[in-house]
Amino acid sequence: MAATVETIVVGAEEGPIDLSSVIQPIDGDASGKNLLCMEQLDAEDIQTYIEEAYAAELIIKDPLRNGIDLLPRVVLKAVMRQPSTRTGGSMTTAMKKLGGTAELISGMHSSSEAKGETLADSWVAFATQADIIGTRTAEDWGPALAAHAIREAVEYGHFRQNIPVINLGDGRNEHPTQALGDVFTIHKHFNRFEGLRIAIVGDHERYRAHHSLLLGAAALGMEIIAVESPAAPIPPSIVETLRPRRDELNPNVDSDPRMKDMEQMANMIPMRMAIIARHLGKSIVEAA
Repeated sequence: MAATVETIVVGAEEGPIDLSSVIQPIDGDASGKNLLCMEQLDAEDIQTYIEEAYAAELIIKDPLRNGIDLLPRVVLKAVMRQPSTRTGGSMTTAMKKLGGTAELISGMHSSSEAKGETLADSWVAFATQADIIGTRTAEDWGPALAAHAIREAVEYGHFRQNIPVINLGDGRNEHPTQALGDVFTIHKHFNRFEGLRIAIVGDHERYRAHHSLLLGAAALGMEIIAVESPAAPIPPSIVETLRPRRDELNPNVDSDPRMKDMEQMANMIPMRMAIIARHLGKSIVEAA
């Protein structure tokens, strides 16, 4: 069954904006579409990303290959408008492993926005220089607003074609690429999702990666135990959708053989390769 996405309207400088046109269900075909929230995905979509990530992992672990020329001369811009230790770097590495080129832009201190350029114009400028954009923003739905600005430029005839925008974390909202990496890591250890119970612990109010993982786990049919507190509850919108390490962990857990945080970081490279390839209409599985 295809995923469904409810109408999402956000406020912006120019007034309320309906983002429904840029938040489309993937519905088995990610080519040319944006990846902005987990509600775009159903279980079959997630399984396809995982299959592609397994294929990517085999390629980059092969010392004779260490990559694939699936996207030659294709350009990715990772525009990190909010600090990123790992996500921007793994996104650009993933693109290079696919045979394309990538640029990591950290912060906007050198942007023309400092001279008065509007945010919408900045996104269109980036789109003229790239074939796909990944971005992190401090604002909720910032990547969706980027996709909306690019789509409008195409509709007005100011830009040649639409390009996919990938959400690499937006405010307190979502972090779908990390959630896909999380479920890939889970699948590698259990080879299934059916019958699994997942406990998600931490700051559920502010931690966007938890929001995406809750939605992804629910789509995959996992039983979810969300350990929350009155100070950091799950947002009501996520609770409604589901109907049913902000503070550092003790360093002692790092020696626990069940700790998979480092593995999860490594798994983000093949998963982000899978995401980039799918949203540019390519299949690593078929090419491999």
